[in-house]
Formats: sequence, structure tokens, C-alpha cells
Amino acid sequence: MNIRQFAAILLLGAPLFASAQAPSAIGEVALVTGSVTVSVAGSAVPKPLKAGDALAEGQTITVAANSYASLKFADGGRVLLRPNSEFLVESFKYTPPPTPVANAPTPATPTGAVGSAFFRLVRGGFRAISGLIGKGDVQSYKVTTPVATIGIRGTDYEVQLCSGDCPTQAQASSAGTLVASTGLSGLELAQAGGTPPADGGVILATHEGSIEARTSAGATIRVDAGQVGVMLASGQTFMLPVVPDALIREPAPDPKTCE
Repeated sequence: MNIRQFAAILLLGAPLFASAQAPSAIGEVALVTGSVTVSVAGSAVPKPLKAGDALAEGQTITVAANSYASLKFADGGRVLLRPNSEFLVESFKYTPPPTPVANAPTPATPTGAVGSAFFRLVRGGFRAISGLIGKGDVQSYKVTTPVATIGIRGTDYEVQLCSGDCPTQAQASSAGTLVASTGLSGLELAQAGGTPPADGGVILATHEGSIEARTSAGATIRVDAGQVGVMLASGQTFMLPVVPDALIREPAPDPKTCE
């Protein structure tokens, strides 16, 4: 920089050095009830999160007890975080589809939204409705958990982590009576012989579409619409005949209605 350029900066009142740009927004917070905070890697103190706040890559959202957070992403996807949850937006890239041109011929190969969405559930649970990204390439939308990685396509689904209490979390009751099932009995037996972290698990429920969870060892479980499944970190899987109490005590309504 020469003296004339320096003088021009001073006269124009421009900053001498460019400041770091804020992360670009990839969506916004639609609703917060109770206590919800947000932090990014390296930040010292989490900040309170409120409705209307922008979402960005790298944010970890923590939901306290008796609290909820509803997130709305740029591709139309929604995520409703349950109480006692921690959720990381690892990566979100999205280019919206082109605006249709009036009277233009329909292309032989349809063009649509391009992007990817990768999330990480550290603890707790959520209900999600995938947006345009989730309706495209199945490799473009993933949720990583301590137990398994979840892939989806065009889906409305729920995820709830459990640790040594998986049988309790998976049980269901009706009129005060435990609903017995072969799956739950098998889960109790498997859990009794587990050792950390093998006693961890994830409960999966699908309202629409289909999801598949896969452990690092290659074990898989597919849960279609109307089904509820449990996968342990050991790779053992169980299908449940009814929705477990864990998903009913802290219900997650349709995220699109939570704003």
C-alpha cells in the first residue's frame, strides 16, 4: 500500500483492515421454548438462542430440560429438537433450483436443488422433516450419532438416543400396563450382557418415507413408514410393535407447525 492509497482510505472512512466475515446463514430458528443455547467450536461461552436467529455451519445447539427448539433450513427442511438434546450442524450446502421461466420448454433432464446436509446428534433426540436436499441423492443427507449413521430420503422421522437404559426407553405402556413384546424381551437380554459403549443404542421411528441406520461395523436396520426400530451399538436390531413411551412423554409434533 502506497501513501496515496493510505490517504484515500482515511478520506473515505474505510476500514484499514478487512474484518472477518460472519458465517453465512443457512436457515433460521423458528421457535424456542425454555432454555436453548448455541455455540461454535472454540467459543468460550454458549449464547442464548431465540426465534429469528440465523443458523450457520459449525453451530452446536443445546436444549435444556423442559425445552424445545425448532429449526428451519434453507431447503425447506425442519428439525425439532427434544429436551436434553445436543445437535451439531456439521455442514450444510444448498443451491436452490432455478426459477421456472414462463412458456419455456420442459428440459429433458429435470434440474433441481443441489446441496448436502450433514448433522450430528450428540445426545437426546429430535423429529425431522427433510427438505429438497433429502429428496435428492441419498448420499447428500446424513445424521451421525454415537451409535450409527442415519441416511434418509424424502422422510419424516424421529431419533432418540439411549445408553444403559435402552430397554426402559423402548418400553411402551397402555392403561398403566406394560406392553410386552418379543423385541423388547430380546433387547433386555442383549442389554444385560452389554458393556460400555456397547450398551448404547438409538430408537428410530418413521412417519413417512424410509430411513436406514448403519454402524461402523456395517450392521444396518431399515425403518419404513409406520415402523419403530432399535439399534444397539453392538449392531443388534429390534423392531417394536408400538411407539415407545420415550417418544410419547416428550412428544415431538410436526416441526412445520412449530413456529
